[in-house]
Amino acid sequence: SAYILDDQSLYGHGVAQVFNDTLVEIGAEVLGFEGYDPKAPDYQALMTKIADAAPDLVYVGATVENNPSKVLLDMRGLMPADEVIFLGPDGLFTQAFIDGAGDASEGAFLTFAGLPTNELEGPGADYFTRMSEILGHAPDGYSTYSYDCTVAIIQAIDQVGEKDRAKILEALMGTTNFTSLVGKTWSFTETGDIDNPSMSINEIKPNDEGELAITFLDVIGE
Repeated sequence: SAYILDDQSLYGHGVAQVFNDTLVEIGAEVLGFEGYDPKAPDYQALMTKIADAAPDLVYVGATVENNPSKVLLDMRGLMPADEVIFLGPDGLFTQAFIDGAGDASEGAFLTFAGLPTNELEGPGADYFTRMSEILGHAPDGYSTYSYDCTVAIIQAIDQVGEKDRAKILEALMGTTNFTSLVGKTWSFTETGDIDNPSMSINEIKPNDEGELAITFLDVIGE
């Protein structure tokens, strides 16, 4: 059973709606589905209501800017990690989410539409090492995908060789057999998605240095 929350943003509600619909489809019990106020000072009353419903899992569709760390902090005050699972989307896949929730973030699970940068091999591993040295910390999970997007756009511009947005877009959408930093080769589909995506499940737990960090567990569906 699950209780579903979202930050009332287009993204947060969208991923929460997909999660809700999928649970309904597979026959799981949805105990509640509502938006929370991202500007609220606390969520004690909300968490009391959710705790009374006794879910196995609380899903929070949100981005890190919309107070999900405080949601998790108040949740853990009533629902410890060994009793109720916290699951969030890639909008929470940042160190800022961990910093905001502190120790309460330990044991939280996050999905990510790709592979974390520290799990990459080959060119991706080299990118991770170089960027970590430059930044002083691990690069954000989506940085490799931003890198790939930039390269794909530059290649399309180079292919067209003139200032024509329509032609550049057509060339970009026609990208095939693109070798990604994440170690995959992909092409664009008609909808502008890649035809070889990955989805990973990750857990926040202490790393080798004893600091809480997002830790890769597995690739979903592979």
